[in-house]
Amino acid sequence: MENDVVILVSHGTRSPLGHAAINALTSAVRARRPDVRFAAGYVSLRSPDPGELVRRHAAGGDGSRITIVPVLLSAGYHVRVDLRRAAHQAAGTRVAPALGPDPRIADLLAARLAQAGLAPGDGYALTLASAGSREAAAARDVSADAAGLERRLGRVVTRSHIAGPGPATGQVIAALRAQGYPVAVASYLLAPGQFASRLAGSGAGLVSDPLLPPGAADDPALVPGELVDLLLDRAGLGAAGLTARSAAAAGR
Repeated sequence: MENDVVILVSHGTRSPLGHAAINALTSAVRARRPDVRFAAGYVSLRSPDPGELVRRHAAGGDGSRITIVPVLLSAGYHVRVDLRRAAHQAAGTRVAPALGPDPRIADLLAARLAQAGLAPGDGYALTLASAGSREAAAARDVSADAAGLERRLGRVVTRSHIAGPGPATGQVIAALRAQGYPVAVASYLLAPGQFASRLAGSGAGLVSDPLLPPGAADDPALVPGELVDLLLDRAGLGAAGLTARSAAAAGR
């Protein structure tokens, strides 16, 4: 797979801790597949941008197969517009789906909540707090992962948004507390940063860590294998992708 180039594109953050956590994730992906060339880009706040990376690798003239993989939980504006615009910089460049929805996301959300102290029968009302987006596709993705978390935990999960349209997380927390419930927040966030800090100060009784916990920046063992698997699957480099490539090679 010497001609594969996979560009892992995250949102970008001013948070040094969040940036380090994302770097730890991309390092874990590289370590899992040393036979593939990976590059890391950002849609905002940091560089290089994905379009620049596509042009750079296409200019090499070695027949590279370029795949852009969103290191993003849902298919919002960045996936629909920014990454597709970047893909147009070189013919044949593919944009993979976002990480969610996926059952492994629900499993990780449930694990983070358990680590924060959520337990069966504890009486907490639960809201899944996403960053927020005006994109209908992003809303569908978040709803699908919320439904997966409901099935996983066997309790109602109310959706809320930290920013953007829809029910605001702070308002949802206040409404549930007014009804007499203690409130738990499932952080539908990939890494530490501004939004995670806002949730920590939201007044909820329990707030889970992002899927990449703060300690992942210093301890690679804390990078969830599920996220590494997801990124490789989206790039077509997981077990399913390898099977497809082997079948194609056998047919040549």
